[in-house]
Amino acid sequence: MVKQYQKFAKESAENIVKLADTLVRAKAGLSKEDFDRFCKEVHLEKDGSTFRKLMSIGAKSSRFEPFFNRLPNNWTTLYKLASIDDAKFELVTADADRFQPFMTARDISLILGIPPRSRKAQDHDVVIDLNGLDGDRKREVYQQLQWLKERFGFQLTPGQTLKGIAKTADPAANDNGVPNGTKSEAVA
Repeated sequence: MVKQYQKFAKESAENIVKLADTLVRAKAGLSKEDFDRFCKEVHLEKDGSTFRKLMSIGAKSSRFEPFFNRLPNNWTTLYKLASIDDAKFELVTADADRFQPFMTARDISLILGIPPRSRKAQDHDVVIDLNGLDGDRKREVYQQLQWLKERFGFQLTPGQTLKGIAKTADPAANDNGVPNGTKSEAVA
């Protein structure tokens, strides 16, 4: 059972790298129109973070080949490994205890002596107040926020600032235009 488990973990990591390498080769070898069609068929947005991360992994695919049996089988951790320079990558792969299929980006930071970022990014939180905008502008801002959310992968936590959005283009919005699962009442 252990051998089977390890085999699947290795194959998972190897498949992620090969998938990313295929993306890089498709971008290099296909016409723009054919590459656009390729991305559409594999459901990958060219301006999204997943595309960007897979391209980074694919660009460094040869670096990963000797390590398929120990490589993390998570594409976001592979992205972190792809984004570090060769010397740092060698330092990470030399850590036999932590360089394993279930290592995380946090483990990579610890190996490199980088203090892990706090899970609470309070220093970077923002509040966007839409109260001074008319309905059309609020809808436009909300649509742009949704686009940015998809592109950068951040969380959108609507609350009182989205209260005034009436009849957004968001199909998940309730009848007062506020996305479902959000507060629709104003907070004093």
